[in-house]
Amino acid sequence: MPTGYTNKIIEGCTFERFVWTCARAFGANVEMRDSSSDAKIVKYKVGSYHSVELKRAKKELAKFKKMTTEQIKKQCELENNKILTDYERNKTAEKLLLAKYEIMLERVQKWNPPSTEHNKLKDFMTDQIQDSIKFDCSMDDYLMPPQKMTPEKWINERIESAQQNIDYHTKEYREECERVKGRNNWNKLLEESVPQPK
Repeated sequence: MPTGYTNKIIEGCTFERFVWTCARAFGANVEMRDSSSDAKIVKYKVGSYHSVELKRAKKELAKFKKMTTEQIKKQCELENNKILTDYERNKTAEKLLLAKYEIMLERVQKWNPPSTEHNKLKDFMTDQIQDSIKFDCSMDDYLMPPQKMTPEKWINERIESAQQNIDYHTKEYREECERVKGRNNWNKLLEESVPQPK
């Protein structure tokens, strides 16, 4: 029985077409494996994601390093207020959710199934609610309100995060460049050995 690759032989494809169709199954061209077998393999280009993010992280780092003491204090205070507001809102939402679960759990527990064949349904419903309470309403996150950040900690975390992003995107961009170079080189060598069909 022919495969997706050998089916082309039955149709009378050339050696060159067979080589380049099979080349899609290899690392250099694996992203094209689902493309039409007639699609020409083209030179790959480095994506823009890591270079754009690298520029953004460098700009962000420069911005943080230029901030005055007053700007840092103001931004830290704004973030502390937002964190506290989010904490209170989430705590309230979790309490409301817990109340809804508990009301439904009580109704389920009071329910008398219409037959013994329905008992597993009641058990299942009980388990679902109890699991959801355990995972959605632990309240562990709300035992203590969040600690206020100091301006020094706030700015140091921002600078450290921006530097980590710079390091990460620099590394990823360099590795992507190497991958693209390797893929293109693999295809170039194959092209020199067996020209791509027109």
